[in-house]
Amino acid sequence: MTKIAQTYVTKTPPFVPFTIEQLPLLSRLQLIGFHKYKNRWAKRLGKRLGRLLFDFAYHHLKLSGQVSVSIDFAKKKRNLHFDARKLHFSRIFDTQLDNLCEPELATLLDIFLTDDKVFYDIGSNWGYFSLYAAALPNYRGLIYAFEPIEETFFDLNDWVTRAGQEKRVLCQKLALSDCDGTAQMGVISSDSGLASLARDQDMDSENYEVQTCRLDSLEYPKPDFIKLDVEGYEYQVIQGGLSTLAAKKPIIMFENWISKDDPEHTLLPIKTLLERGYKLFVPMWWIGAPSNEMFWPISHQAFPKGPRQMAYVPFDPETRFSLRDQINFFCCHEDSLDEVESAFNVLDQSPAAPIVQ
Repeated sequence: MTKIAQTYVTKTPPFVPFTIEQLPLLSRLQLIGFHKYKNRWAKRLGKRLGRLLFDFAYHHLKLSGQVSVSIDFAKKKRNLHFDARKLHFSRIFDTQLDNLCEPELATLLDIFLTDDKVFYDIGSNWGYFSLYAAALPNYRGLIYAFEPIEETFFDLNDWVTRAGQEKRVLCQKLALSDCDGTAQMGVISSDSGLASLARDQDMDSENYEVQTCRLDSLEYPKPDFIKLDVEGYEYQVIQGGLSTLAAKKPIIMFENWISKDDPEHTLLPIKTLLERGYKLFVPMWWIGAPSNEMFWPISHQAFPKGPRQMAYVPFDPETRFSLRDQINFFCCHEDSLDEVESAFNVLDQSPAAPIVQ
């Protein structure tokens, strides 16, 4: 008998292994210019002025500098640094909530990556979440980091090596797809995190030939947890891994963007997972007393008063186009609901709460 999906609320905050030791002027200007301001007037003044200052410092003055960061691996601290002009590294210091990038994903990794489970970081970029996983205190399993673009792969491999994690974080210069071979990947020079096989016709990107492989073709241990962030190419990756999903039933966190030109493309990965017994949840924040409400942080709106905990609310596919443009879906197979339920505090009733853009 299939269980009715319930809302899951975390019991403890996620582990935070990263500490910023030094932030140069260029990075501080980047924070001002790209900060998600809650106050409308602060956004108009601070963001606009900050963006102008950053652009001038980056493009005209050619400012640089070293960002220094420490990462705790099993109570052994590693000190690393990177050039502030490599903007894709900024996610390690541009953290909007709880000193983490995407706390909704970090929370799940902290909960479910234990013992010797296998983690696939698909769309790893320079390895933020691969290194996060490697630092988890109760986790000793293998991590496969997939990044197909040469320059970004170099940064990934370099950071993993300098962090002393090369025996656990196995870097793969591959793009996961629905076929084995090669393909053109569109890359936007200003943000390597937006590279995608779905962007090969984009006039604003530069194309690179990359090696592709199906998830089902990989001769690695099958994943227990998949992070899938491939900028609109999620359906193809899922199609290339249907046998793996059926056999292993891994937990999945995947990014989903609304495509206004092709709504069906938005729904394809959602429908595919639902048809194969997966339950989907939308990450939100549960705000305790006195607010006692479910909340999604949006521009110009501060958090309500009260302590906050990460929560995962059952998703209704019919509501997809009334929700935010971008959502990270938490997906677990119905056969795993008992395990998932035991990891969270369970709300008996799913609170109705809009998730606006």
